Parts: sequence; C-alpha cells; structure tokens
Amino acid sequence: MQHDFVALPPALPAYVGILARRRRYRGEPLPAIEARVSSARFDADRLAAYRTLVGAPRDGWLPLFAPQLLAAPLHLRLLADPAFPFPALGLVHLTNSITLHAPIPEDAALTLTTYVDGVVPHRLGHAVTLQTVATLVGHDATQPAWAAETVALAKAGKTTGEREPRSHQTLALTDVVTVDVAESTGRAYARIAGDLNPIHQHALLARPFGLRRAIVHGTFTAARAMSAFWPEVAAQPCHVVVRFHAPVFLPSRVRMGRTDDGLAVCDAETGRVQVRVTTRRSVDGAPLDAVEPR
Repeated sequence: MQHDFVALPPALPAYVGILARRRRYRGEPLPAIEARVSSARFDADRLAAYRTLVGAPRDGWLPLFAPQLLAAPLHLRLLADPAFPFPALGLVHLTNSITLHAPIPEDAALTLTTYVDGVVPHRLGHAVTLQTVATLVGHDATQPAWAAETVALAKAGKTTGEREPRSHQTLALTDVVTVDVAESTGRAYARIAGDLNPIHQHALLARPFGLRRAIVHGTFTAARAMSAFWPEVAAQPCHVVVRFHAPVFLPSRVRMGRTDDGLAVCDAETGRVQVRVTTRRSVDGAPLDAVEPR
C-alpha cells in the first residue's frame, strides 16, 4: 500500500484507524506499506520548543532526531494501514540507527519517505523495523541527507523464538551529569512529537500495557544525552546508534555520562543502564569510521 501526500497529513484520521481496527499477527511476512510526503519543514515555534526540552543548541542546523519527529504523521499512516498486523498503541522503541549524510539547515524543506521493513521474533513479542529517509527538496532523491532505521517492540502474551537474557548491566561513567526527568516530560515531548501513545501520557494509561508508570520517549532521553555531551552532533556527517535497554519511568532521576564507546544513561538509584549511544563520524570528508567522540 502506497500513501502519498503533498503536505504532512493530520494525525487524527490515522489514530481513528488505529483505534478502529483489531490486529493479530499470524507469522506471515509483513506487507509492503509506504508513506511519503513531497515537502515538509519544521515549524519555527515547534522547533524552538523541542530544542528547549532536550537542550539542543540553537546552531542553525536541524537537530539529529528532528526529521524523525517530522515524519511522525507518516509513521502513523503506516501503523494505521489495514494491512499492518500489530496494534500501534503500546509499541516500544528497541533501537534507532541514524545516518546524517550532511547537516540539514533548520528551515529546509524535506521530502520524507517511510516504509515497513520487516519483523523478527522477540522474547516479549515481535520486533518491527521501520525505515525513514529525508531528502532536501530539489535534490537528487538517490542522495538522502538523513536516514533512520527504527526497531520497535510489539508486545505479545505468547511469543516465539529464542529468549534473550534480561539486561541488568551497570556501567562506569565519566563526566557524569544528573538529570531529573519530571512526570510531565512524557506529555510535553508527546505534544511536540505528535505521539499520543498512552504509555507516555500517564501511569493509569500505561498500566494496561504492562508498565507500572508512564515512560518517557527513548528519543527524548537519547537527544538529551547528546545535547549534554555532543552538542555539535548535527553539524557534521555522522552515524549514531541508540539502544534502549530499559525504560525511563516518570518521574525519575538519571545519570548521563561518557563510556569507553560513547554515552550512556543510567538509573540514578540502581545504576541500571537504560540507554546507550555510540557514534561514528566523518573526518575530513573520509568515509564514516570509528572516532572518539569529542
């Protein structure tokens, strides 16, 4: 199924579709579902609110996760498509891999393409992959400025595949910053991202999905950590991999710091690793390679 738009579509029809359909996955290959908008750009006020919330610098470049937020209405269209077999509400991020091929001016118009790209078993259900590609309007469509792979967990009561060990990893951090994540952060970020997933809204809404409290968006936590330690990350080509090991409940206190291969966010009380970020950067125009973050 192909969904093509001239401008970003409103979110409400997608949410109606998501709520109106009962989904059940029976192990079949996922259908080819794609959503595309020919031109979209961030509203200046919305972008300013996003920068304030995650601490991103006002450097004239679009923050690294911003194209993914801009593409949120397209992601909703993928999840609302009648052929998509999983319930969209309650999906939880597992990983995000982002490649920035060239810095994107904050006022740039982008052509955004998103599509469903497969499913594999997970110990808690199934892991679904979505791809998102952003190209500057008027530029060669085969040369994107930005691309992201998002893997999300669709929980299920009964699962198949090998069980994975639960992560209770702790890490030694350097240059530590302690951050209090307020209970309202999930709702504030959801308003900016256009994401009404109930697991981010309130504890009462999160409990039907097996969570004792609401959790903040993983992309908020990753962006907040990168703003603290890699504020220039969107000003040069890079490849960033974010792994979400455990949720950040709301409210909570976290410790952010450097590790031997990047950044990590840990629960301030237990030390449990919640988010890890690694990066490769371009040096003097050479191909992306392993480089010590500044």
